[in-house]
Amino acid sequence: MTAFYMRWESQFLLWIQEHLRTERLTRWMKRITMLGNGGMIWLLISVFLLVFRSGRILAATVLMAQLFGIFITNLLLKNTVKRKRPYETIPQLEALLPPQRDWSFPSGHTTSSVSAGLLLLLHLPFWIGIPCMGIGLCIVWSRMYLGVHYPTDILGGMLIGSVCAITAEYFAPYIMYRFI
Repeated sequence: MTAFYMRWESQFLLWIQEHLRTERLTRWMKRITMLGNGGMIWLLISVFLLVFRSGRILAATVLMAQLFGIFITNLLLKNTVKRKRPYETIPQLEALLPPQRDWSFPSGHTTSSVSAGLLLLLHLPFWIGIPCMGIGLCIVWSRMYLGVHYPTDILGGMLIGSVCAITAEYFAPYIMYRFI
């Protein structure tokens, strides 16, 4: 990565720290980011959708997108790129979460939230889909706010999440109709 982008990312995260962080907002961001831990909120929504016959294909699609995201992000790319977390490379940046156990690029929370959020937005009524996508975007923002991801980690996660959603959208109905 070029020095320009690394400098810009560092400056952006320090700007967030200096201008946007408040004690109250930090408490909320920690709660919001926890919703994305392990894709938990998206798994819970999928389990809820499984209760309804009309929601089963969507639930399977969201779950498939989550599995694709875990494989691509957590197993493949993070362990290949091995990018350190921002709080490890920017001395002035204070991380607001305990040290993370995995690498920074790409953001798994973002991959998970974007893939599920997009699918739910596209297939549920707007009054449900928009809040789901909103929760996803709040989780995404929380990762930078809390100092655990660079902006390019987020952009990478958004791209991968979108691809996972599109791929699952294609394959899940086929699998559901053919094998179940």
